[in-house]
Amino acid sequence: MQYSTLELAPVPAFGPFDAAWEGTTEATVNDRPLELRLVIGRRPDAWFVFTLQGVLRAVVADVWAVNRRALEIMSGRLATPDHPKAPWIADAIEAAQRSS
Repeated sequence: MQYSTLELAPVPAFGPFDAAWEGTTEATVNDRPLELRLVIGRRPDAWFVFTLQGVLRAVVADVWAVNRRALEIMSGRLATPDHPKAPWIADAIEAAQRSS
C-alpha cells in the first residue's frame, strides 16, 4: 500500500466522545486507487480509532457515499456502560461484567 500523509482535522464530538478528529488521504493497493478515512474519538478514559478503506469518490460516487455513511453509523453507534445506545446494551454489558 502506498499513501500520502493523512492530516487530521477537528470535527464535532459525537456519541460518548468529548473530542473527535477525522482525516482522509488517497492510497493505492496493487496500482488501484482507494481512499483511507480515519476517525478518532477521545474520552477521558480511552481513545477509539475507526478506519475505512474504500473507493475514491471520483471513481464510484455512489459506493463512496455508502461507505462514508457506514463509517458514520458504525462510529456513532458505539456503546459503553456509561453511554448505552439502548437499555439492553447496558444490561448486556453489566451482565458480562458480573459473570467475569
